[in-house]
Amino acid sequence: ELVEFTIDEEVISYVRENYSDDIKAAIKKLAKSERATELKDVAKAISADENCTSKEIEYSTVYEAVSIVKRELVRAMIVNEKVRADGRGLKDVRPITIDTNILPSTHSSCLFTRGETQALVVGTLASAKDGQMYEVLTEKSTSMENFMVHYNFPGFSVGEAKPMFGVGRRELGHGNLAKKALEATIDDDYSETVRLVSEILESNGSSSMATVCGGSLAL
Repeated sequence: ELVEFTIDEEVISYVRENYSDDIKAAIKKLAKSERATELKDVAKAISADENCTSKEIEYSTVYEAVSIVKRELVRAMIVNEKVRADGRGLKDVRPITIDTNILPSTHSSCLFTRGETQALVVGTLASAKDGQMYEVLTEKSTSMENFMVHYNFPGFSVGEAKPMFGVGRRELGHGNLAKKALEATIDDDYSETVRLVSEILESNGSSSMATVCGGSLAL
């Protein structure tokens, strides 16, 4: 089913005809956070011009129109110019840097950096009995998890100042995602315990994929 726009087509057309160049310039910013800030600034400028103030068009409506035009421009850039939002070609990969065993007192470690995403993955080995015990409702006995991937995403990794609370749904989801990708590399007959902890130090892209890459190298 085709989803229709919730705002007036006239507003979208006005933004498309008069501010496409400004939106395209904002799209070409290298960092994702910079693009978001620039697009908000464009929306503020549009909502403050005479056409919008005279018709009392709200900022939220203008911002939605900017988002719609942005999607159109990004698609046109990819299809016609073969260029993505940050200026890379369709086959260009961000610069990758790998440093293994950089922590002297751990069993293994890897600092994996791809563009502006960085993960420090630390591996620890232990005996079979040091695994994580858990219970399942349908079973009477206690089970043991001997391969663990823990993912931490502090606020400073995306430039935010916020307190560090317990593990949230995002951390659990990304940790499980990385675990599914990595557990195939553990031999079936390996009975000891392996724990990987991924500390995301910087994020502007897929930090879960950085966890997989860093975790694979740490293993």
